[in-house]
Amino acid sequence: MPPGTRAWIDPDRVRQAIDNLLGNALRFAPRGSVIVVAAAEAGPDIRVEVRDDGPGIPPDFLPHAFERFRRPDSGRSRDGGGAGLGLAIVSAIAVAHGGAASARNKPAGGAIAGFRLPGTAR
Repeated sequence: MPPGTRAWIDPDRVRQAIDNLLGNALRFAPRGSVIVVAAAEAGPDIRVEVRDDGPGIPPDFLPHAFERFRRPDSGRSRDGGGAGLGLAIVSAIAVAHGGAASARNKPAGGAIAGFRLPGTAR
């Protein structure tokens, strides 16, 4: 982040959002693969993303990824995944800060999930 970049945030909630994104990446990316957590300016906003080299998000699931209790494979047991709340919490935290959450697949495989927060004037 460039010096002077600022945003008014609740650090505990933003940390929770990053933890949820990182937890998903760790759950789905192959063991030993690279997971990147990045923050950057996006115009006046701040963008936080977690990128992984996992299988990506099924395209038909992408529009529902941030809905509560939704999981890519509803037949999967909770032992191998959560209750489908992690990304919904990420979205709620982003919206509470005046931002938004998003997810997409990388062209070569893997997923990018993150959120945008409004930045403040320097």
